[in-house]
Amino acid sequence: MKNEDFYQLCVDLSREFGEKDVFHLAEHGEILLQECRVGLYYSEEVDEVISCFIDIGYLEDTLRPEIFETILSINLELSGINSESLGFDRNTGHLVLRADIACEYDASQIAEFLSDYVDFSKELQNLIASQSHGDDGLSEFFLGKAA
Repeated sequence: MKNEDFYQLCVDLSREFGEKDVFHLAEHGEILLQECRVGLYYSEEVDEVISCFIDIGYLEDTLRPEIFETILSINLELSGINSESLGFDRNTGHLVLRADIACEYDASQIAEFLSDYVDFSKELQNLIASQSHGDDGLSEFFLGKAA
């Protein structure tokens, strides 16, 4: 894929999502979908896949040890189509879903992946919020997603 093709793919993705500014994703590498920040990055000089990042949100310090342990366990079991994994951005304190999307997918296929990732992220945000209030649904959530 050439950089120009990636630019057009981002414009097509923005149209798929009904964005008013169809050039924002192509020009800034980020888009907001259902209040989740989604980043797509590609450079023909160095990349063989499109790198995707979904910002799941800030993790409270007190929740990190339990969540990190669970994330590490789940990452060993994930076998997603696009090499999905969960990680932690130490600069922002945010939990991030990362995926490597093959360049051969078209905009509608990638839009479906992104929609699924955002849905997953929203569900995870809700469970993390309940975890901060003492609910124990997080482990079951992660274990259910890995199965």
